[in-house]
Amino acid sequence: MTHIITVIICIAASTLGAVCGIGGGIIIKPLLDLINYGSVQTVNFLSCCTVLSMTTYSIINNFVGKKSEIDIRVAMPLAAGAALGGVGGKYIFDWVVDFTGEADTAGAIQSVILAAVIAGSIWYTLNKEKIKPELAGSNAAGIPIGLGLGLVSSFLGIGGGPINLIFLFYFYGFETKKAVKYSLFIIFLSQFTNLAVTVMRSNVPEFEPLALVLMMAAGICGGILGRKLNKKLSNKDVDKLFIAFQVLVVLICAVNFIKMM
Repeated sequence: MTHIITVIICIAASTLGAVCGIGGGIIIKPLLDLINYGSVQTVNFLSCCTVLSMTTYSIINNFVGKKSEIDIRVAMPLAAGAALGGVGGKYIFDWVVDFTGEADTAGAIQSVILAAVIAGSIWYTLNKEKIKPELAGSNAAGIPIGLGLGLVSSFLGIGGGPINLIFLFYFYGFETKKAVKYSLFIIFLSQFTNLAVTVMRSNVPEFEPLALVLMMAAGICGGILGRKLNKKLSNKDVDKLFIAFQVLVVLICAVNFIKMM
């Protein structure tokens, strides 16, 4: 029964993540924490693998066949910075776990920060028409911007998130659906790097192999469904879904914080 619930969560989250460009980890992680699926480290790892499978599918489809809307000269500095930040965020999280001595305490800290980040993201999305973008002066500026994105996303264990879109709106002036494509590319490279570092450090937590296979398959299914749905929605529709998605995550984070403390 647990596997069925997990697959449903991963398909739904990956579908919404592919539509909104926020990976899916932002809802997979707090929901798995909520049902006590496993340790914080195990949930982070499985969430990362699920998000990686979804974004891999999305990126391959974006570059194969039709002309890609992603300008690699803009995307690569952002993704490279996010990859470096992802490594740093992983080290910071491990340090917090060691410092507090309790994985649940570290998880509670994640929930509080995630809720704060999402609250800010909701406010920005609702007011973005009134906010003048502060465009990045050069492609090289993408490295420090991506670094900040990677640090926060990796530390929170969400494989990307609303801050990707907010930064892309503010520093690049992208419309929503274009920002989604760049966000998925950034998430892909940062999650790949994060997973590679975890494996090289022999820091892979215990997990059930069947769970990994099912969650990664669910991530790909979500990527397929999300890509089809994204094509049918307007920028305003994606914005509305993005906000509703984040409100749900804030509520889940609040429950998790109470449960973990």
